[in-house]
Amino acid sequence: MQKFKLYPVINGTTDFKSLSSFIKKTVIYNSLENGLPFGYMDIIDPESRTLTQFENLQIGSQLDLKVAYDEGSVGSNVEKLNIEDWVLLRTQAINDSPGKDSTLRIIFGHKMFLYKDQTNHCFEAQSNDKIIKRVLEDKTRGCDFKLVHADIPDNEPIKRYKVLESDWEFLKNKVVAFSSYKKTPMYLYADLNSNFYFNSIATMFSKNPQIVLYYSPGDEEESEAYKEFTNVYATTEADIPMSFKMDIGNKNAVSEMNKQFIIFDNQTGMTFSGIKGPSSKIENDNTALSKYYPIDYAFAALTSSGSSISTLSNHNLNDAYNLLNNSLKDFDKMFTLNIKTRFSAALLDVGNCIALFFSKGHWANGKWILLSNKIVLDEGGNAQIDLVLGRPTFSGSKSKTTLTNYGSLFHR
Repeated sequence: MQKFKLYPVINGTTDFKSLSSFIKKTVIYNSLENGLPFGYMDIIDPESRTLTQFENLQIGSQLDLKVAYDEGSVGSNVEKLNIEDWVLLRTQAINDSPGKDSTLRIIFGHKMFLYKDQTNHCFEAQSNDKIIKRVLEDKTRGCDFKLVHADIPDNEPIKRYKVLESDWEFLKNKVVAFSSYKKTPMYLYADLNSNFYFNSIATMFSKNPQIVLYYSPGDEEESEAYKEFTNVYATTEADIPMSFKMDIGNKNAVSEMNKQFIIFDNQTGMTFSGIKGPSSKIENDNTALSKYYPIDYAFAALTSSGSSISTLSNHNLNDAYNLLNNSLKDFDKMFTLNIKTRFSAALLDVGNCIALFFSKGHWANGKWILLSNKIVLDEGGNAQIDLVLGRPTFSGSKSKTTLTNYGSLFHR
């Protein structure tokens, strides 16, 4: 197995390369739900040497990380991961008694974690994607970020008020929460290079997968099916084995199968009510299984009068309806896969598509969304990625599937 090496640098001056043999473990997390990546390094600190010197370990110090193949390995010095301009968030001793064998944990993350400016501000009426772009690209904080792509949300232009909250809290609680795209939830998240995206699951599914993971191609017939599968997706990297655990359904989604809502429009004084259910928009092919949820149609019929109730007041009608749409994010992960596999640069950024192959005709073959990942690099140079993948519906084609009686499933 290929070995990797970590090269951290703090403030562009303190090179931890000399201490690389003392780094026990490095972990990096990212997820669509949290939106901001972070991680930590555990360093064996003999005689508290690093703490004694305390060179550039201040909160807010710039941290750059590079992961490359270990020297002497095939492809030596080829960068597989390069993170620049993150910041140190915290340091802590993680054993009971600091001393000869103490371990120092350096916690680091995206710069947005440290920006806590709570200056009040009123944003003029405009679409939510424009507000997000304006906040992220604001240079007055001394650091701006790039919004690489944004879906155009359904919301009408409306004034937004930032009051006693940070920029990130404002965006998450008062902008993203009131955004939907074609009646489906939206996510604001950053990749490991600090680029931001404001997308729906449908947009994420429209991307071409960069990698194929497989469970087991099996016999010759399975191998041929796997070869055909990889040719369809024409990814840049394939033949990556995986181990997995699948979860189907979640209690929040089931309890909100058909959510009854009552909206009090604060502009007209009128009251609106109805039933809101999931709306899959990931594929438009009528021959695909992407309209089918793992929910019995009879159960859906039983809850057609409402499985829960949501009362929304003090909002205009459009804002309240978008808030309702965005509250159904649990349906975006009706299927979740917890996967362990080897390190690959194609698995680093959440929101990307990954192609999975289980067996010939399997209903789970196809595209999945990378919801979260955890990159783990140990002291032996072994690198592993733990993934959480998700999709709202079944996958595959009606004509080539192992799934039977799909007609009894709830579908849109």
